[in-house]
Amino acid sequence: MQDTYLIKAVIGEENKNSNFDTFKAQWLKPGGQALTDEVNQVNAARSIQN
Repeated sequence: MQDTYLIKAVIGEENKNSNFDTFKAQWLKPGGQALTDEVNQVNAARSIQN
């Protein structure tokens, strides 16, 4: 899903501005939010250690 959106956005088949919010919502639903939260936790832990 991500690769398809990015390729279409780069070659001009997707309207990057209006379709990004739709892509983002679709990405967040099946686990994207959990992945984002985990990355943010790791980054926060690393900044505390530095």
